[in-house]
Parts: sequence; C-alpha cells; structure tokens
Amino acid sequence: MRRLIAVASCLVALAVTAGAAAATKRIVKPAKQVNIACTTSVGVMVAEGDTGVAPPVAQGTEYGTAHCSGGIGNGVQRDLFRIPESGNTLANVIWYFRGGSISGKYELTPQEGSFNFLQADSTGKLTVTGGGGAYRGVKGAGTIVCHTDDGIHTRCINRLKVKLG
Repeated sequence: MRRLIAVASCLVALAVTAGAAAATKRIVKPAKQVNIACTTSVGVMVAEGDTGVAPPVAQGTEYGTAHCSGGIGNGVQRDLFRIPESGNTLANVIWYFRGGSISGKYELTPQEGSFNFLQADSTGKLTVTGGGGAYRGVKGAGTIVCHTDDGIHTRCINRLKVKLG
C-alpha cells in the first residue's frame, strides 16, 4: 500500500510539474504578411555648421511625416542619404510610430527627363530590415516612388509587403 501511495504521489507531482511547464511555454504566432502603403513628406535638414540648404544636396539627413495604412498609423521619418557618382540616392531610413519603429534602406533612380535638380521624379526599391517595439522582427520589401519640386522637399509613396511577428 505504501508503494502505491508513493507511486501515486510521484505521478501527481509529475503531472503538476508538466502542467506548470506547459503553462509557461511561449506561444509563437506565425508571421503575418501585410501590405502597407506609406505616404511620406520629408525635407533636407541644414547640416551642422551651415546656415542653409542649397540644392543639389549630395548627402545629408531628411526628416518629415509618414502616414501608413495596415494599422501602422502616422509617424515621423528620418533618413540618412547620399548621392554617389551614379546619381542614384542611397539611404537608410527609420519610421517612428506610436507602437515602435521600422527601419530599412532604399535606392532611388532618377527618371529620364528628371535630371534638373529643382524638379525630379525617382523610383526605386525599398527593403525593410527590422524594427523595434511592436514591429520587432519585421522584414519585407517594396517599391518607392518620389517627386520633388525644389530638390529640398520630397513626397514619396512606399508600397511594401512585410511580415510582422
């Protein structure tokens, strides 16, 4: 009888331990693919030590607004860009939203007939490389289409396919 009670006690202890371990396991949700469209409007910032910005600007920092669909909402865009001899714009970008941040990089190519630095249309590819907060682990890619009337202020439409989660 004592053996039966000891075996039963061990089985109960094992069941409780297994149940507690199962309760503490993190449930991993599969990544959710989302289509996002963001409209951004940025301006080139005055570089340290300068008193103004005069186009054409070969490198610098841009700040502005970002309005995104897909439940992302409104936020701020910051990018660091440079324009090498190829004429393409290369940039690292971060969007800051209430729930977190999304970062990536893009390359813009000026369109034919847009080589006047005061007015230009550009298209390119955008790659989402990561995020923070609610967007930790986000990855994806898409297209970017931009227009500037003065070489300082730029409006873009970003169309992305990203995996959240």
